[in-house]
Amino acid sequence: TDTEYPEIAQVVREGDVVRFAIAKPEPLRLEHEAFRDAVLGRPTDIVTMEQGVAVTRIADAMLRSAATGMGVTL
Repeated sequence: TDTEYPEIAQVVREGDVVRFAIAKPEPLRLEHEAFRDAVLGRPTDIVTMEQGVAVTRIADAMLRSAATGMGVTL
């Protein structure tokens, strides 16, 4: 460990480069666990349909704005 970064489990210095060992959970497992929790009525971070629609509308507005150079009102 490195006293400069106490919250990180492992820090490796290679010259001017600092590499951090950060846990990276497997994405598909996390997705399945979130789905399971939603089915069981537990709190979960799954996006609602309304949130998905809102993000899609925003992304579409961004693309239209970029294509036309004009602002888009939602």
